[in-house]
Parts: sequence; C-alpha cells; structure tokens
Amino acid sequence: KAPHTREATMADQRDMQQFVMEQRQKVETQNIIAGITDACFEKCCASPGSKPIGPSGDTRTEQCLKNCAERFIESSNFIITRMSQKGH
Repeated sequence: KAPHTREATMADQRDMQQFVMEQRQKVETQNIIAGITDACFEKCCASPGSKPIGPSGDTRTEQCLKNCAERFIESSNFIITRMSQKGH
C-alpha cells in the first residue's frame, strides 16, 4: 500500500468535510420535516372540537390531515430536489 501523500491527505480531509456537510444537511432536513409534522398534527388533531377519524368522525380533521400529508409530500420532494441540485 502506497504511503499517504500530502495531496491524498488533503483530498481525504475534503471528502470528510463534504461528508460532514451532507450529514448536517440531512439532519436539518429531518428537523424541518419533523417540525412540519408536529405543526400539522397540532393544527389538525389537537384543536378543540376535533374528533377521531372514522365513520362518525370529523371530516374537517380528516381533510386537514389529508392536506397536511399532501403538503408534507410536496415539501419532501422539494427538499430532495434542492439537495440533489446542490450535490451536482
């Protein structure tokens, strides 16, 4: 195995910095998504007068959760697209 040269060591450091930056971005993305999920749950399910979803449940709660899920998917797709654009 060839000994590490200064250039190889610098390349390893750049690779590690890139890896750490990508991991931080992933954590930030997960935190954003978790925040959105918490906010939607609070908005849809924790409001006074919300009822369980089901045959006799509150259709407003069900619609709210449906809208929230759609926004969640749209947000996730947007974030994934932006992250992949930054990677190229």
